[in-house]
Amino acid sequence: MHPPLRLVIFGWRGVLWDNLGVEYQAIYELFCKHGKPTPGRSEYQKGRGPDFAEFCYTHNLPRYVSREEVAETRRRVANQHPEFLNIFEGVQPTLATCHNRGLVVAIVSKEPTAIIEERLFQFDLGDFVHTVRGGKGNRAEKLLEVINLHKVEPAETLFIEDTRDGLMTGKEVGMRTLGVTYGHNDRETILRAQPEFPNMAFRRTACLWDVRKIICSIKRDEGR
Repeated sequence: MHPPLRLVIFGWRGVLWDNLGVEYQAIYELFCKHGKPTPGRSEYQKGRGPDFAEFCYTHNLPRYVSREEVAETRRRVANQHPEFLNIFEGVQPTLATCHNRGLVVAIVSKEPTAIIEERLFQFDLGDFVHTVRGGKGNRAEKLLEVINLHKVEPAETLFIEDTRDGLMTGKEVGMRTLGVTYGHNDRETILRAQPEFPNMAFRRTACLWDVRKIICSIKRDEGR
């Protein structure tokens, strides 16, 4: 029996914010520029780890291409193609459901906090999110910081992430984990982290509507 769910922590990129098009366009431009075959999208979703540049190097981008060039290409593509960037469908109803059910909502990401907060304001989502912890740094420490801030236990927390590495971090902290399969890792990669969701009862986490359904079920069944 699980304790009551009190806190839901979302990742940002690949969970609430769709930047997959920008990431893949940056890969395409980098590999074309340096005369290398571009990895397919399926390769990206299977092999994408916490380090974007390292993914590129392990898929035959020459090591003489600096990390600075890789980072600058990502920034430039994001600036040139704002049409590739948007919130995922279902963000507002999902966050509103958490809020209306009395759950604390937080976002933990490598994206700078100021940028996340700007996007939340842009899409009128700020009232649904209590805490944002962004920027570079140890993800486990950020998760624990949010837990301690809101005075909850890890087992009372659901961490929603789109990468195997992120889910493993949540599990190490002691949180319940939900891996979405529409983000930067595919279903096979997500399942290797052995998150609590998806499972036999909730096989699909292919969109935020699936996530919302799971959150509602946890809240309804807690304490049984």
